[in-house]
Amino acid sequence: MKKNVFRGLTGLMAVLLVLSIMATQICNLRESFLNGQLGTSSYKLVETGEVENDSTYWESEFTNLADLIQAQIDLAEEISAEGTVLFKNNNDALPIDIASEKVTLWGLNSYWPTTGGMIGSSTSAAEGQGIDYVGALKEAGFNLNETMEAFYGSEAVAMYVRSSGFGTASHSLMPAFTAAHEESTFYCVGEAPASAYTDDVLASADGTVALVMISRDSSEAAEYSDDMAAEGYAPTGDTFENGPLALSTYEKQMLELAKAHSTRVIVLINSDSAMEIQDLKNDDEVDAILWVGEPGLYGFLGVADVICGAANPSGSISDTYAADYSESPAMVNFGLYEYSNSTTSANPVLTETDKADWYVVESLQALTAPSLLS
Repeated sequence: MKKNVFRGLTGLMAVLLVLSIMATQICNLRESFLNGQLGTSSYKLVETGEVENDSTYWESEFTNLADLIQAQIDLAEEISAEGTVLFKNNNDALPIDIASEKVTLWGLNSYWPTTGGMIGSSTSAAEGQGIDYVGALKEAGFNLNETMEAFYGSEAVAMYVRSSGFGTASHSLMPAFTAAHEESTFYCVGEAPASAYTDDVLASADGTVALVMISRDSSEAAEYSDDMAAEGYAPTGDTFENGPLALSTYEKQMLELAKAHSTRVIVLINSDSAMEIQDLKNDDEVDAILWVGEPGLYGFLGVADVICGAANPSGSISDTYAADYSESPAMVNFGLYEYSNSTTSANPVLTETDKADWYVVESLQALTAPSLLS
């Protein structure tokens, strides 16, 4: 009888020991969360009076949280303004005189721009945090075309808004490390066709300055391929003539409408990927081109500063913008490849016949490169 009791107690104690070890590990991992919920602390500082040195080694220059947050916003604005790149500015198209000129924001991506990449470089904010492109322009004092703004926010164009399979607006370039382990075969630009614009909407842009947004998003484990389709999870009718890093059919249509109805046209490149913009550069009806990258939650404040002349676009790009990106040797490596001797995949696809060709440069004189933007 005693043996059974001791055996039972031993088994119970062993179970409790295992559970306590597991609970300890979980509590250690979630220490900050638990302390926050319970109003406790894992340690405390005790002043003994034996040491004269101050235990605060790094004193903040801010006396409250609000000042700290505002300083971060100001820094984001400054970085964005100084990092904006001026590609073109004919006939002093920029800056815009906000005291006398009205502005029309052309393109759905003016209202759904890319602020950061998908996954690791993504942006997120609680309600009331962050200032989008439209909000930044309004805060700077721009007089915006409200008729066009209402049109882009209406059900008439809702089906064309760029979105991902997760329903994330402003993202449609999806990573390849999904359950299917397949690269995306399409990229939805998120632009509406010319046929969606009514006469009243177009007339509202007459006599205004056009700010045209051309946007491409980015993601970990994702690349643009030359054979991507322009339609996403729902058919929109958009197409690519020269691939996803060149303007789509609907973007070209929107740009033509802007040129027809506005006094001058300023194009913003909202992309971290080098795009084909040779046509924009050579188009005399496109007066200015600004590269704004992916500005984050508060960077559009700096973009607004540049557009109205409060800041100088002093940035430079580190990428080469090719007139035809498909001529780049790197393009043949774009895609999801698996090695033929892989031990982790049952369906390797990279073989001697379909892998990327090797490129050998014999000399600088022998190298024939695609024409580049000057």
